[in-house]
Amino acid sequence: MATIQSPLEVLTPGMVREFMVISTREHAHGQSTLSLAAIETQAFWHRIKLMQAEDVPVHVTVTAVTKGGLLVQYKHLQYKHLQYKHLQYKHLQYKHLQYKHLQGFMPNSQLGSARKRESLADYVGKELPALFLEVDKDEARLVFGHRRAFKNIAMRQLEEGHVVTGVVSAIKVYGAFVDIDAGPGCIRGLLHISQISHERLISVGQPMQVGEGIKAMVFKKDMDNGRVTLSTKHLENDHEYMLRNKQLVFDGAEAMAEEWRARLTLKKQAEVVSGGNSDL
Repeated sequence: MATIQSPLEVLTPGMVREFMVISTREHAHGQSTLSLAAIETQAFWHRIKLMQAEDVPVHVTVTAVTKGGLLVQYKHLQYKHLQYKHLQYKHLQYKHLQYKHLQGFMPNSQLGSARKRESLADYVGKELPALFLEVDKDEARLVFGHRRAFKNIAMRQLEEGHVVTGVVSAIKVYGAFVDIDAGPGCIRGLLHISQISHERLISVGQPMQVGEGIKAMVFKKDMDNGRVTLSTKHLENDHEYMLRNKQLVFDGAEAMAEEWRARLTLKKQAEVVSGGNSDL
């Protein structure tokens, strides 16, 4: 709870603000009652809907464990009523500025990494990153997802053209899946067979095996679909190739990635001038 000590913490002379009229009845001194809280509540739900649409991560506090998931609280700032007498600033009456905790729910299916813990009760009292999955203003109902938020935050740590480390978790005929160490946790990226080497591969398993640690460059990042495409081909130079000596490729990975980023910058500059398009 935060209490304002002066109206100047919220309003200043000459400030233009929107208020909702909550009483049109004039009192003995011609008092009209306006509410900043009501208009702020409308703005709050509007912001929440925008945050839901844009997948903006927030933090929620776990309050209890249920059979279907976790009960959580989302904290937001809310004003109580502010009243004007005679619609003059010097007669402003004010009450409290407070944080309101809205109750929400996080289904088991959306817990993601939180489910790895032996007991979900360990999370009570702790904060978790989350995304808004359902927003119901009329019922004041909020449903959160942790799994997508966790991946969203992890993906934000990745930058195209930069080197990451990871472990090969699966090999398919079309490429290898790599569990990337991405700051707050691991996310899975695809190293497509066409992005492994400039040399021709007979199979993905030629240069790497499941469980092997590797370096790769973030080739493309798709935030909308939560996909990361990796490349080791762009880390090769004229002398070191993945099929011949992958460790030398990994040793020089950062330098080669820096060269790739420089070429990408030149390419983009050329496209601005010519309006053309080319592939690296």
